[in-house]
Amino acid sequence: MRLPFIPHIAVALLAAAAQASTAQVVMAGRQSQLNFDWVAGYANDVYGGVGQEADGNLFAIDGASLVGNDNANDDYPPTGNVWTASVNWNLSHQYSVEGWPSALNNTRKISASGSSSTGSTSTGLVTVSVSAAVPGNLLVLSFINPVAQDFLFSGNVAQQGPQQRNSSSVVILDDAGNAVSTGSAAFNDSWARTVTLAAGAYTIQGEARSIAGGNESVGSSWSYSLEAISAVPEPGTAALMLAGLALAALRLRRQADASA
Repeated sequence: MRLPFIPHIAVALLAAAAQASTAQVVMAGRQSQLNFDWVAGYANDVYGGVGQEADGNLFAIDGASLVGNDNANDDYPPTGNVWTASVNWNLSHQYSVEGWPSALNNTRKISASGSSSTGSTSTGLVTVSVSAAVPGNLLVLSFINPVAQDFLFSGNVAQQGPQQRNSSSVVILDDAGNAVSTGSAAFNDSWARTVTLAAGAYTIQGEARSIAGGNESVGSSWSYSLEAISAVPEPGTAALMLAGLALAALRLRRQADASA
C-alpha cells in the first residue's frame, strides 16, 4: 500500500509556508498636499490670501502642518460701513511605517492621520470665509504588495460643522486607479474589515476638507491603519513543521509496508 498523497501535502505546506513568510509590504513613496485660501471684505473692498505646501518625500515618521491666521478690516468710504474679519486654519497629516528603515522589506503595518479645521469671525456688513477644500489635506501613500494576502483595514472619519461643506474619506486604490476598499464617509463613523489584496502596486488616499464662513469653526479628520495579518511562521517554526510532516510520512509508510 502506497501513500502518494503525502508528498503532495508536503509540497502544499511548503508553498503555503513560503508564501506566508513573505507576508509584508514594501513602501514606494508619498504624495502630500496642504492648502487653504481665504477672502474677507465688503462690496468692492475685498482682501484675501492663499497658502500651500506639498512634497513627495518618504520618511519613517512624517508630520506636515500648515497653521496660520490673518485679519482684515477697513472703512468702506461710499457707505462709511466699518468691518473687521479674522480667519484661521490648521491643516496637518502624519504617518508611520512599522519596520522602517531597518526592515523596509518586512513592513507589516502602515498608519496615518490627517485633519483640516478652519474658522472665521466678523463684525459689520462683511463677507468672510476660509476654505481648505481643493483639497485642504491630501496624503497618498504608495506601496507594493508582493504576494496575495489579507490585511486588516481600519480607521475612522469625522466632521464637525455643515456636512455639505466638510468631508473626509480614505480609499485604497489599485494600480489602475480603481477603488479596492473605501473607508466610511459618514458624518462620524469608523470601520474595521479584512481586505484581501492581490500581488501588485497600491495607494492609500486620505483627505479632509473644510469651509468656514460667517462666524464658524468647522473641521474634518481621518485616520486609518493597514496591517498585514497573514500568518508568518518563524524559520524555526517552519522547520519544525516540515520535520514533523516528514516523521508522520515515514511512520505512515512503515505502517503501510508492515500491513502489505
